[in-house]
Order: sequence, then structure tokens, then C-alpha cells
Amino acid sequence: MKCKLLSLSLLLLSSTAIHAMPWSEQPKACPSLASLKSVGLGLAMDSGIAGWMVLPTSYPNNYDTEESWTFMMFIGKATDENDALTKAKERLGQFALYEGPSNKDGSDDYQCVYFNPNSQEAGFAMATTGYIPSALGLAAQYK
Repeated sequence: MKCKLLSLSLLLLSSTAIHAMPWSEQPKACPSLASLKSVGLGLAMDSGIAGWMVLPTSYPNNYDTEESWTFMMFIGKATDENDALTKAKERLGQFALYEGPSNKDGSDDYQCVYFNPNSQEAGFAMATTGYIPSALGLAAQYK
């Protein structure tokens, strides 16, 4: 049951991000890696399909921008939540901004993509609306 609720929460997260309230203008910059590291990571959830999803303990954050963002990164295999958090914290320093802020689908939903060339792992910062933190909060309740 717990796994089904988590899967449902992840589905809800991805679907609500698509229908999130639009931004009036493109964000000027993506959160820097230094600001992502300073906020830190504190929540890990096994997605069951794509490995572990790791998030900050509190979200959304402005990091070092004017906008509010929700950051998440995906890592591959981990034995449990503690292992996923340890790996994510170690690997965050190896990430580089790959692109963004962008809205490749033509919508007003902006994201920044971070990539770790050493491990092929990705991280995303999404310009946050009320829908995204609600979905993440729902997922966190069932961890």
C-alpha cells in the first residue's frame, strides 16, 4: 500500500507540474549549485522505477534567485533512504547546470536541468507554484 501511495504521489507530482500556474516572464537565472548545496538535501523516496528521488527537507526555496523553486534529483541504486541521501549529498557537488531556465514544451512552466556527467544522474529545479509543493508534501507523508 505504501508503495502504491508513493507511486500515485509521483504521478501526481509529474502531472500537476504540467498544469501549474504560468509565470508572467522567464526567470532570469537558475539556482546556483552553491545555493543548492547550502540548502541541502534531507528527504529520499524510492520511486520504484527510476531509482531514488531526493529533495531538500524544506521546499520551495528561492535559493539565490528572485523566483521560488523546487529542486529534486534522481540517483540510481541505493540500499535505503540513508544510502540514497548520502550518495545524493556526495554527488550534488559533481553536478553542472545543463540548461535553463527553459520551457521546451512552449508552456510558461520553467525548469533548470542539472547533469552529473560522471554518473549520468540528473537534477531539476522547477519554478514552483502551489501545486508542486502540495504533491511533494503528499509524497512525503507516505515515506
